Amino acid sequence: MDTTIERPKRRKSWSYIKDFIPYYKPYKALLFFDILCAIIATGCDLVLPLFAQVITNEAKEVGYIVLNSVLFYGVILLGIRAVGVFCRFFVNKYGHIMGVKIESDLRRNLFSHLEKLPHTFFDNNKVGSLMSRITTDLFDITEFSHHCPETLIVSSVQIVAIFTILAIQQPFMTLCIFALLPFMAWLTVVFNNKWDDNYRQNRRNMSEINAQVEDSLSGIRVVKAFANEDLEAEKFEKGNQNFVKTKSKTYHYMGTFFAALKGMDAFMYISILILGGIFKIDAGLFIVYLLYASTLMNTLISFADYSEQFQKGITAFVRYQQIIDTPVTITDAPDAIDIDTIKGDIVFDDVTFAYKLDTRNVLNNLNLTVSSGELVALVGPSGGGKTTIANLIPRFYDVTEGKITIDGVDVKKISLSSLRKNIGMVFQDVYLFWGTVAENIAYGKPDATREEIISAAKKAGADEFISNLSNGYDSYVGEKGVKLSGGQKQRISIARIFLKDPPFIILDEATSSLDNESELKVQQSLDKLIVGRTAIVIAHRLSTIRNAKKIVVLTERGIEEIGNHDYLMKQKGLYSRLYTLSQRTQKLEQEI
Repeated sequence: MDTTIERPKRRKSWSYIKDFIPYYKPYKALLFFDILCAIIATGCDLVLPLFAQVITNEAKEVGYIVLNSVLFYGVILLGIRAVGVFCRFFVNKYGHIMGVKIESDLRRNLFSHLEKLPHTFFDNNKVGSLMSRITTDLFDITEFSHHCPETLIVSSVQIVAIFTILAIQQPFMTLCIFALLPFMAWLTVVFNNKWDDNYRQNRRNMSEINAQVEDSLSGIRVVKAFANEDLEAEKFEKGNQNFVKTKSKTYHYMGTFFAALKGMDAFMYISILILGGIFKIDAGLFIVYLLYASTLMNTLISFADYSEQFQKGITAFVRYQQIIDTPVTITDAPDAIDIDTIKGDIVFDDVTFAYKLDTRNVLNNLNLTVSSGELVALVGPSGGGKTTIANLIPRFYDVTEGKITIDGVDVKKISLSSLRKNIGMVFQDVYLFWGTVAENIAYGKPDATREEIISAAKKAGADEFISNLSNGYDSYVGEKGVKLSGGQKQRISIARIFLKDPPFIILDEATSSLDNESELKVQQSLDKLIVGRTAIVIAHRLSTIRNAKKIVVLTERGIEEIGNHDYLMKQKGLYSRLYTLSQRTQKLEQEI
């Protein structure tokens, strides 16, 4: 199944808010007090014009500002502002803490879901793009989660409160001034729709840049080896310029929008001046209108400023939801069973498989039996399905048709955890995690003791070179094991399997990338590993699998030949030709 991230059907940004609301549920008490404090702080800010009106009217009656009144109202105002300051502190601290907790929940959900997605998902999606969704996107969601409810509710409270206060004193003038708000709201909606498209494109461009950088840096040795720095810089610049183009368009809309708001700001003040004269309002009320007009415009501008943050947050949440909505296609069946251990009888029963629904079948009606304790080698030219067979057994992919059984049980009826715990895999490309040698070996058994780790390393033939490292088992391997040679990394991976001690082993061209000397050492370790276990070996050097009880020759047409080494050599078929060619190649390598 193709699990490429699909773009969702076009929806308005506001429609995603209802999808986000459930994430507030664990923090509803904190959200309540955050909004309450924001409203109280807003209320504390709104009383200043009223105090100014009272003091102005008193001064008008006596001809000067009365000191006692100023001191009296000043003390009251100071107390109110103190409450407002505390509330602002609460909002800024605990509101952001709530946002961080929601971000943590989202990141946990996202990582957990990514771990469950099948290999096809990672085959079709760039790691760099996925990383941008875990980092940048989730940060934008954090800011959105805190500021969205606060901004919406506080702005609404401010507008309603200002309208009510002014309407009580001069209803007709207030209605005339507030008649401008529907136009401002319409303007905001229009430009938000324009921003919506651009922000989504910006985020896609940014993901592509991240993916390209991650790809270039991961392959930096190849880049330098081919002197292709300019080529990589050109690829980067192409994505970078696309980002600049869409970002510039966004800021064009933003500049136009804020210019329009400033024009409305000027128009509102002129309207107050004209309407104040028409309705003959007194000086105190005139000051109130000017102060509240300033507060109102600041509210609208602040709300408009938040539009950018809102668009970033919604766009990020849409991208987050795209991954969360990607189906987990390989799961435990409702009646899946746990198995403590397996004997290792493997049967492929009319197995057909394709990596995508629109591509050719890699396997067609394959039938193959591997008996318990048997060493089976898979050989043949590339494209025959050898690695595919290895990947189907632990259910990295699911068969398209047919079934695979282990000890008579369909692998789909076995829980994934217990299935994979009973299988050990040594890959051609060894992946070592950032950490020490001991930590990487312990990946085969996370609760292993030091003695168990060292014992596994000795069985894998790795103890000698590990002991010669600067810090022995506590030596850091570097990113992806860059401080170790290919043979050393492979022996560490084998040590993992010894530590895991599974009854079934899959070796996928485990020595193909090694030099002759390293290959010999690793092969000796592998020979020890497969003793007493059921094993499937995919080998590029056919000399290493001469002792296999069963050798299966695979091509694009399926199983061409099957038998032991002596039998297949007598047949003078494909295996005989491949073995002869392998011997000649090996001889040439030794001579060199």
